[in-house]
Amino acid sequence: MEYIGRIKNDRKLYANEADIVIFGAGKDLVKILDKLEKLNVKENVICACDNDTKKQGKTINGIEIVSLDYALSRYTNAVYIVYNQFCMEICRQLAEQGIERIHLIRS
Repeated sequence: MEYIGRIKNDRKLYANEADIVIFGAGKDLVKILDKLEKLNVKENVICACDNDTKKQGKTINGIEIVSLDYALSRYTNAVYIVYNQFCMEICRQLAEQGIERIHLIRS
C-alpha cells in the first residue's frame, strides 16, 4: 500500500496522472468522487469496482461499476483506492492479484 489516511493529504494521488479505480460502490462512493473532484483528479477515475454483482453494470455520477476481474484485466497499472469497511479484506484481495498501488484512505 502507498498511503493510509485522509484523501486530502494524499499528495501522491493528486500529484499523479495515473488512472484511478475506486474499489467499492457503496454509500460513500459519491463522497469520494466529490473529494476527488475538489482535488481536480476525478477525471482520472476510470471506473469503480465492487464484489456485489447487483451493483455491477450500473453507473454512479458517470462512473461505471464493474467487477474486480474486469478492472484487473484492464487496469493493472491504475491506482486503486480502497475506502470502505471491508478495507483489509479488499487490500488483501488486491495484493493477491499483484496490485501494488493501493491507497487506503478514510473518507
